[in-house]
Amino acid sequence: MEEFFSAKFWSKIVFGKNISPDRFLEKLRAFGTMLDKMLHPPSLMSVAVAVEVRNLTRSFGRLLAISQLNFSLADGEVVGFLGPNGAGKTTTLKILAGLIGASSGEAYLGGRSIARHGRPPHHFLSYLGENNAMPGQASVAQYLRLRVRLRELDDGDRAVANVLQLCNLTNVRHRMIAQLSHGYRRRVGLADALLGHPRVLLLDEPTAGLDPCQVGELRRILSHLPHGPTILFSSHVLGEVDAFCHRMLILNAGRLIADGTRQDLCQSLLANSWQSWHARTLVAGGDGAVARLAQLDGVRVESCIRRRHGIDYVLALQESETVRSNVLQALARDAMLVHWERDVPLLESIFLAATRHGLEETS
Repeated sequence: MEEFFSAKFWSKIVFGKNISPDRFLEKLRAFGTMLDKMLHPPSLMSVAVAVEVRNLTRSFGRLLAISQLNFSLADGEVVGFLGPNGAGKTTTLKILAGLIGASSGEAYLGGRSIARHGRPPHHFLSYLGENNAMPGQASVAQYLRLRVRLRELDDGDRAVANVLQLCNLTNVRHRMIAQLSHGYRRRVGLADALLGHPRVLLLDEPTAGLDPCQVGELRRILSHLPHGPTILFSSHVLGEVDAFCHRMLILNAGRLIADGTRQDLCQSLLANSWQSWHARTLVAGGDGAVARLAQLDGVRVESCIRRRHGIDYVLALQESETVRSNVLQALARDAMLVHWERDVPLLESIFLAATRHGLEETS
């Protein structure tokens, strides 16, 4: 009978071989910990990291769509997801949304593995795809009420009324979706994604095909969400990402090649690179700016054209706040500076530098 209670007896039953009592107890504790995590996964509302991916990889046959992606999004963070066409942005978003599986690696939402626990409930995550199919013969309100029932949300009428007001759709709530413009249909898709106040929003090209007024309205909606969700925002409109997002992830050829704030990426990718700038001054009398500019480090005067009331400059500057400050002082000493602009916007320069660097690494 004593043998029945011995570690030696149970180690052979459980593990198929004899192991020391200490090793048996160690394995038993590890098994208990694993079982506890499986039966009691972390609460979706109790973790500071809303989204995390570790070595995430997905292949379609021989095509490697994404490879070894690693990043995390803090609760309430708004992050831009950038990359050329075919970089892997949509594939990553679909994995996070639970629409397709990963070939290897792990994705976590609210601390829970998607592979082990499945897609989280709709009140935690919503996904707005680039092409969001909706029934054209349903009215806006009918469609949203249907989505409420499918998601099994409480107080559906109030949820629908809230998103109609938030997305400025109240005046078209009885119109058929087929009769709406592309911009309004996109807004209906966003209203659908916002039902239930999800904690994580995955937005795939939400501004695609929208005019500037509609883009501004979309930005207004996302900026005034009452519950401050985590947003991963895929777009090719670099200006929108720059204006709306706190941080940027840049993919190229399925690999994450840059991750950081605009200032971080500027320092890491553009440090000491030469950037083209345009300046215009109004001159009252003589102008010694050209001579002063020629004496500055990190400055080249590419062209200097004298107009009737001033001078137009094209300057090549090394990417540095100090260099720009010195140039501004030189220009403004005996003239009025009326125009000062990059030839290529900063985020576009960062994007081009990142994707060029990524291609060099993968080639």
